[in-house]
Amino acid sequence: MTGSAKTNRDEREIASLLAHLGFMKAMQDAPPREQLEARVEKNPDDYEAAILKFLELLKRDRHFNDAVARKGLTAIFNMLGGEHELVVKYRKQLMNLIF
Repeated sequence: MTGSAKTNRDEREIASLLAHLGFMKAMQDAPPREQLEARVEKNPDDYEAAILKFLELLKRDRHFNDAVARKGLTAIFNMLGGEHELVVKYRKQLMNLIF
């Protein structure tokens, strides 16, 4: 491996570790898992709340956990359909965060 290739790999690994640390710090303020699960059980069709959480995660680290936020948003959008009011409302925000 050349020196520059190793340096690039090291820089990517460091950036990834820093992103994970930032996410862990942000999650310190999150409600306990049981509380989150109870909220989902209470209102399982609250797609807008899920969309907003995924958008927030994208803002913090769009590559976190193999781009789970982008994939989650895409899944919700596909499930709701392209003409659904929430998809129309939030699609542009997703595009702005990705590109």
